[in-house]
Amino acid sequence: MSHQVVGWHHPDPIGSPEKPLTDAQFEAKFRDCARNAVRPLSGPSVDAALAAIGRLETLADARQLMTPFTA
Repeated sequence: MSHQVVGWHHPDPIGSPEKPLTDAQFEAKFRDCARNAVRPLSGPSVDAALAAIGRLETLADARQLMTPFTA
């Protein structure tokens, strides 16, 4: 019996540094992950987390990013 291994490599998959996600793709992926997590986030918590991520560069304290995950 012979075994054959078949593989495929895409040099620049979506989400790689060469082909980053769009804002809409990032939001959709984040919402999907948050909905399917071991401890899923509520809709308002997901919205708050995305809003905090959007303000990341201007947040006075990075701990503000964690607030939606503890609510």
